[in-house]
Order: sequence, then C-alpha cells, then structure tokens
Amino acid sequence: MRLRVLIATALILASATQASAVPGGVPSGPGPRVRGEMYASVLRGAKLQILVRECADPKHQRRCMPIPNGLRRAIEASVGGTVRWVYRAWPNAGKFYVLGPVYRVGARAFFRFAWTDPAPAGCIGGGVQPFHRTADGWVKGNGTRYEGCPRAA
Repeated sequence: MRLRVLIATALILASATQASAVPGGVPSGPGPRVRGEMYASVLRGAKLQILVRECADPKHQRRCMPIPNGLRRAIEASVGGTVRWVYRAWPNAGKFYVLGPVYRVGARAFFRFAWTDPAPAGCIGGGVQPFHRTADGWVKGNGTRYEGCPRAA
C-alpha cells in the first residue's frame, strides 16, 4: 500500500514539474540578486530610469506587474549607477528602460526589455536576453537586439 502511495506521489510531482516548464508559463526564475545581475547586463548609461513594473510586453508596456522592492535593491546594487524608479519616462533624466519578467525553462532563462532615450532626438531599442545555467551559475548568451534612431534633418 505504501509503495502505491509513493509511486502515485512521485508521478504527480513529475507531471507538475513538467507542466511548470512550459515556455510562456508563469515566470519562475532565479532569486532577486541573480535576476538583478541579469537585468544589469543590458542596462547601459550613467543615469537610468526604470519603469516600476515588469511588463510581459516591454515594447508596448502591456501585462505589467510591480517590481518587488527586493528586486529593485538588487538591480540598483548590480548596476552601480544612478537608478530612478519611475511610472513614465522623464525628459533629460537618462535612458528609460522597461524590463520583462525572467522566464525560466529548465537550464535556460530569458527576459525581454525595451528602452527609450526621451531626449528630443532620442533613439529606441530593446531585445531578448537569454541565459543558460552551468555548474558555475547563469551565463549570458547572445541575445536579439534592435535599435532605431530618427533620421537627422
């Protein structure tokens, strides 16, 4: 009898683990310190503005949820520059970043991001940043990026 219960429990746990590994599922990633370092790998500039919410669609700021305070502190510690947490982009306050949640699928993780330079002739950009897990931790992969600037008059 006990053996049947153990086998049934093992099967339920195995199916739950496989279901949570589906791409596009609920974001489950590394802890705040590691996520902060992941985000810092794409944040550029001495002065940064970061939206106070993580958005599943950073380019259009859709399906957003608040960034927890622990993750904010981890991002600030990893960036090393001035970070201003904002609800919208402010002119002349640095690049404005919108970060997406870190999605983890097995030994791989990725997040989407977008940025805007709110200066009058500012550029826009963004992309997807992947990572893969090794014995030493999470390693940054080659992501996909886009960037565009207005044509000079």
